[in-house]
Amino acid sequence: MDRNTLIDFMLCRTTPEQEREVLDWLDESPENQKEMDALDETFNAMALHAPLETSKPKSGRGFVRIFRYAAAVAACIALVIGGGYLFSSWRINRFAGQTVAFSSPAGETVNITLQDGTQVWLTGGSTLEYPVAFTGRSRNVSVDGEAVFDVKHRDGNCPFVVNTFAGKVEVLGTKFDVRADKETGEFSTALLRGRVRMSSKTESVVLEPGQVAGIQDGRLKVQEMESADDYLWVEGVLVLNTPSLEKLSERLERIYDVSVRIDSKSVPAVMNRGKIHTSDGLEHALRIILAGTGLSYEIDYETRQVHIR
Repeated sequence: MDRNTLIDFMLCRTTPEQEREVLDWLDESPENQKEMDALDETFNAMALHAPLETSKPKSGRGFVRIFRYAAAVAACIALVIGGGYLFSSWRINRFAGQTVAFSSPAGETVNITLQDGTQVWLTGGSTLEYPVAFTGRSRNVSVDGEAVFDVKHRDGNCPFVVNTFAGKVEVLGTKFDVRADKETGEFSTALLRGRVRMSSKTESVVLEPGQVAGIQDGRLKVQEMESADDYLWVEGVLVLNTPSLEKLSERLERIYDVSVRIDSKSVPAVMNRGKIHTSDGLEHALRIILAGTGLSYEIDYETRQVHIR
């Protein structure tokens, strides 16, 4: 078999006639499958370790969209199965056994589209691990950090499950936020749309839209969401919907990958309300937040520490 045809097959650039020819060739002998295996491993290594391509939407908010080998695999599976051709079990098993672990750059929000069409937004410094192709009875991913999931519905019994260090979240609906920080021990879920089941090692709860669940004193506790505006970071927006300087400082830490220290003995309430585009930068956000409080700030860019006095 011509090597260029095999490469085109992996990149989904073959015609239906060429696809049939490649599949027939694979079924002819184990030697042919070994040859394809070797080529496939080389292709995977090059694709998975290649530099990421990024693009920014016309809105200019600075989102980064990731184009990885998983997208090519998803397109190839859809093309072959959608065209009515038998995609060999050899190929499916190889895809099912491969995973991608992606960590979003510090201080950036990253958007990833999974093979099933599910959208994931990762905050800076968060890690998502997912299979190249969902082929089993459930769609399992793992997250460390914070991520918003907008899950694509799939017919049949094929739940979408987010695994974390402290428990898991099983999707019964569509859109939700998961915060799972192994270093700090924080584990919470906020439901934006649909329904999810959140499980710890000892118990589980089902959330309705507008509810947040987290672990307090070793137990799962459900409460009403203060505001859905807290999750607009996926759109590059920081909402000043609270007078708490401490809470806003925590948001700045996650968005800009900094450590904020409030050195003032008295912490006044934040007076301003409204929305800030995170792409305008840390200093712009600090000026807006601290306006009218009488406090000032100092940024040490080497240590990435912010001192508020």
